[in-house]
Amino acid sequence: MPAAFLSSGPHIVGRFEQLTQTPIADPAAFNSTDLPDGRKLAWHEFGTPKGWPLYFFHGFPSSRLLAALVHEQAVDAGIRIIAPD
Repeated sequence: MPAAFLSSGPHIVGRFEQLTQTPIADPAAFNSTDLPDGRKLAWHEFGTPKGWPLYFFHGFPSSRLLAALVHEQAVDAGIRIIAPD
């Protein structure tokens, strides 16, 4: 593995701990819709609301809230992150 990848671990863990202790984003950024088969699809948006759309698909186990880790970078880059569950 590249050294840059290995050295980023503690930074990411620290950032995640910070996010879990503070509000993730504006509650208005949370969305959901009912699917035809009765299930509910939920997603959260981060970054710039009018920015270029980028879908963020989390792994297992995780949730749409993982995308909060890159919210500030997305704002700086003019990107709108759409993170479904």
